[in-house]
Amino acid sequence: MLRILRRKEVVEITGIGASRLHELELRGEFPARRQLSARAVGWLSTEVEAWIKSREAVVAYDNPAHLAQLARAQARRRENARNGGTSARSHSREGEGCAAPGRVRRW
Repeated sequence: MLRILRRKEVVEITGIGASRLHELELRGEFPARRQLSARAVGWLSTEVEAWIKSREAVVAYDNPAHLAQLARAQARRRENARNGGTSARSHSREGEGCAAPGRVRRW
């Protein structure tokens, strides 16, 4: 069924922020909006759905760097579980970031 999607719906459906959506549209990489009235625009649902279907599937396991990143994240989670939910990392960043000097910043 043909529907007109407003910006909020398009952002929710695609998972792309409004500013990025506008950038893609300007470059011709996303369907053009339709003028509905003097102050309202929308996108055809069929065009947005076709754009989503045209996106290439991402397979993370083909990228060695991503695999290494996943392994590090899993190791951190295991370490957290062993330490009762407190990461050693949270205690090693004393005086860094927004925390006052001498205070430990909790991540």
